[in-house]
Amino acid sequence: MRAGAEKPEFDQALWEEKRQVYEKIADLESRYVMRKAARLRVPTPDENDEDLWLETATGYCLSREGLIYLRRAIRQEQNERWELRLKIIGLASTTMIGTVGALIGLVSALKK
Repeated sequence: MRAGAEKPEFDQALWEEKRQVYEKIADLESRYVMRKAARLRVPTPDENDEDLWLETATGYCLSREGLIYLRRAIRQEQNERWELRLKIIGLASTTMIGTVGALIGLVSALKK
């Protein structure tokens, strides 16, 4: 710090306002991820696990580790669902192409 420069005062009201904003953001993010997990029927973190939950002034929200855990589980569920869809689409398209080929062969054989 320069000589003669005063140290800025700690503004308690500003800090409290920032804390409230950060808690609101964490709460909204937790709600969003929890709703997404519920739609996909992904199990949510245990409420008793203190590493995955934070207590805020308005209640509880997921901690950083909790968000990482739940997002990973959501991504895994989404990937599994896409893999199943792709397998079904691949099987259906292969069957359709084979059927069309057989019909073309049958029609050409009957014309002769």
